[in-house]
This record gives sequence, structure tokens and C-alpha cells, in this order.
Amino acid sequence: MKDYFKRLKEHSGLGTATAMMVMGFLAGAGNKSFAIWWHGGLFGAICISIFCFSAVLLSNFKRG
Repeated sequence: MKDYFKRLKEHSGLGTATAMMVMGFLAGAGNKSFAIWWHGGLFGAICISIFCFSAVLLSNFKRG
């Protein structure tokens, strides 16, 4: 398990997933259907993080 987190720290998709999370927050914060801006931002960040970070976490497993 220690090797997994070491590889995760050096994963090439981590920066992209983090940038997508920030963009999801900004897109959600601009959504007018939420009463408070940070509720929309939190929703947007969580939704995009599910897709982006799950791909990073699953691709980090060592085969064999």
C-alpha cells in the first residue's frame, strides 16, 4: 500500500484532475439554480472529481 501512495504522488494525471476539479467548482459556482454560490461550487467540484479522480486512482494500480 505504501508503494501505491508513492506512485500516486508521482502520477501524471493528478495535476489534470486537480485542474478539472477547480473548473468544476467555478462552473458550479456560476450556476444560478443554487441559492448560495458555494453550494453550486461544491456540487460541481464533487461531480467532476468523481470522474477525474476515479480514473487517476484506478489507473495507479500496478499490474502483475
